[in-house]
Amino acid sequence: MRTKILMVTPQLAEQLLKLNTRNRNAQKRLVNLYADDMLHGRWKLNAETIKVGKTFLVDGQQRLLACVKAGVSFPSLVAFDVNDDVFDTVDRGGARTLGQILGIKKVKNAALVAGALRCLFHLETGITFVGGAGASIGNLEGILSEYPELEFYAAEAKGLRMLTKLASPAIICGLWVHFSRIDKETADAFFHDLNDETSIFEQAKKLRQRLFADSLDKKKIPNREELLVLFIKTWNAVRTGKQLKNLRWAYGEERPKAK
Repeated sequence: MRTKILMVTPQLAEQLLKLNTRNRNAQKRLVNLYADDMLHGRWKLNAETIKVGKTFLVDGQQRLLACVKAGVSFPSLVAFDVNDDVFDTVDRGGARTLGQILGIKKVKNAALVAGALRCLFHLETGITFVGGAGASIGNLEGILSEYPELEFYAAEAKGLRMLTKLASPAIICGLWVHFSRIDKETADAFFHDLNDETSIFEQAKKLRQRLFADSLDKKKIPNREELLVLFIKTWNAVRTGKQLKNLRWAYGEERPKAK
């Protein structure tokens, strides 16, 4: 067996994929995430290898497919002449989650910050949580650098003990950061009102009642996209001074932008 660091071109990737005769079906979502990282220069050379066996490709199909899809080259350690009989020992471990990666980097409340980053990705891009594309870990880490206040708001969101029983702490944190970029003073008052029932905003009372009613019926627990819509509609009503007659979300409804 021999190893070499190569700049894998789309042409080389296509040649190696001709040996891809025994791998499981490619994960389209993972290929798209890898391709996005490669296309935007976020792909990093690490010790993971593309393993080329004596007669077939042992490991690396997702990365190679992503290279072809992106149409750009990427650096990789490539192992050639790998014994074919090691195929059943490859790729057994689970991939690290973003929360685990952030924890290793000493980010406080890492799991919550990771979830809030996903929320911010969907808010920034407008991509729906329901059937929409996700973001790669590299993409999300890039978003973290744009929101240095995120760790602070993660700690603040954890402190909203009543509200976090009614809605996802990650969604609360992501929205709090998002709203604070628009109007910090109002955002702080808005989330504390939702938690403490201080009745600062009449519109917040309606959202709190809706979340509480949903929490009593497991069949009505709102998904992440629904939560985004409900919170944004309430926030917009607070900001514009309008009253909320109805607070609803219809499947497939276009998500409003926060004002």
